[in-house]
Amino acid sequence: MDASSGNTIYLHFARGYINEDRTAQASTFTYYSLAELSENRMVFQKGGEFVGNYHKALVFERIE
Repeated sequence: MDASSGNTIYLHFARGYINEDRTAQASTFTYYSLAELSENRMVFQKGGEFVGNYHKALVFERIE
């Protein structure tokens, strides 16, 4: 899969924050590209160039 040309699957993670008195708020958005796909797991990562080179990754394992 070539993420630079858009030929991959992306996971978009977003999170918002609002304080209790609603005077401040913020949000974060992060995109992870699919780094590994098998029958048993999917791995999404930020950065890295090849399978197995994961510094920070989200791993989804198959549930039996």
